Amino acid sequence: MEVVAEGVETAKQLAQLRSLRCEYAQGYLFSKPADAEAIETLLIPNLEAGQFKFPSTRKP
Repeated sequence: MEVVAEGVETAKQLAQLRSLRCEYAQGYLFSKPADAEAIETLLIPNLEAGQFKFPSTRKP
């Protein structure tokens, strides 16, 4: 099962999640909330540089 841990605010929380093999997390530790324009500004240069890889589509 894949889950996303929400509300991660500290490195200690992230370490605990990693020890539980949780692969996905979001929260203020990574970024405060941002609108779509801000996210595009952040991601597009990295996408163009090939720095992000999208996961393959999984079928049940």
